[in-house]
Amino acid sequence: MIIMLKYSKKSIVIFLCIFAGSLTVAFSVFAREVDVSTRTLVLAGNQDITGSKTIDFSISGGEVVGASGTMKVYLSIDGLYQGGGSFVVRIDGDPLSDQTFTLPNVPDSATFSFIYIDRAHKLAATTAGTYMHTLTLLANGVSLSTVSVHATNSYTREIGNNCPDGLPSTEKTKTVEYFISGVPAITSMMTLPISYAINDDISAISGAVTSAYVELSGHYDGAGTVSLYFNDPLRDGVTYALPATPNPAKFDLLSVNAKDVFQHATGGAYTQQFTIDPKGITLSSVSMKLVLSYVFHPAQSGCGGFPATGEAESAVLDTGATGDVLYNSLTWRGVLGGANGNVGKVRFQFASASCANGASDYPTCSVGGWNYVGGATCSSGDWFTTLGPDIPFDLFRSGCVAAVNGKEYYRYKVQLCADDCVNQGVSTPVVDQVFVSWSP
Repeated sequence: MIIMLKYSKKSIVIFLCIFAGSLTVAFSVFAREVDVSTRTLVLAGNQDITGSKTIDFSISGGEVVGASGTMKVYLSIDGLYQGGGSFVVRIDGDPLSDQTFTLPNVPDSATFSFIYIDRAHKLAATTAGTYMHTLTLLANGVSLSTVSVHATNSYTREIGNNCPDGLPSTEKTKTVEYFISGVPAITSMMTLPISYAINDDISAISGAVTSAYVELSGHYDGAGTVSLYFNDPLRDGVTYALPATPNPAKFDLLSVNAKDVFQHATGGAYTQQFTIDPKGITLSSVSMKLVLSYVFHPAQSGCGGFPATGEAESAVLDTGATGDVLYNSLTWRGVLGGANGNVGKVRFQFASASCANGASDYPTCSVGGWNYVGGATCSSGDWFTTLGPDIPFDLFRSGCVAAVNGKEYYRYKVQLCADDCVNQGVSTPVVDQVFVSWSP
């Protein structure tokens, strides 16, 4: 690290040179992707709805990569109802997102369980973050009670550069869920595709897929049977006899464990077929999901890639000004990462003090410490994010004026982010010089 000072009439500019090699490590260029599924409470199970109710809720997720394309969110809606009619689920006040669920007339309270499908893609996202939405339930002819809603968000995210796979002794098991479909009514044989992915290394593991079955739920009318199978009804199928009921009844069915059908030698994206064949009955408001479990090799830790962040701290710098000091801007020269120079971030924190040791009780200057601040919160846990090289960051209008101005001594930290300051990356920004501009 080299410090150089350049003097001008109105300001003193400090150069901080950081050699690129100081923040680099050996890396490989293959990204590792993992399946993630989160479940969030949207509406607690103590809500009664006779007309319309709207609530705010949020969906959070990490960076989406790979075959999943977007975050895939569905809502699980459960509760009790009386009467006969329907209710509508609406997202963000948009009628195009409406999904209507029909409830048969019952003399007493009955349970219901539905899955809302985000066909309008109101809940889908492709970048990391927390997204705010509204949920509206519109009841028509029915009274809903003890209603609860959960949001399940599934996506594939990158966790950094690929590391060598672990030893067989470190094998782990993972269970993932893939929503198949929601069907208003099934009166005859229906075959649906099941799209799923195994985003872990399962090579050289015999019988890696340990379990694979479909959960099927909804209501039925009549009396008869329903058969569930994948390719062969005799080999991987099951048939359920559903008794006659005076009113439409709720059902929850499981397919056979078709682990042999879903067995693969390597990870990847796959498709299978699933058939529902009702005879003598009508299925309504049907929801289906695949529950898949498999053994995989976890990656070894502590290897590969540029780290998510690297930091350097300046020396204590003296403006030499005895009066008030106004800190104007921070500017850096260098390049961002990637072939096109647009990958990663360069961020700063700034600290100033009345004494060279960081204390603010001049002239006593008791032992103190440097209080670095940054970001919109002007706190030690936040950073000023620059827009790129040679673009000044306006310290004076950053909201941290009271925390930094009027003090003779200062320091700063510069942080290099390989990607989004959370994940490892395949490249890193390079900062050659840092300029701090101040005025007496």
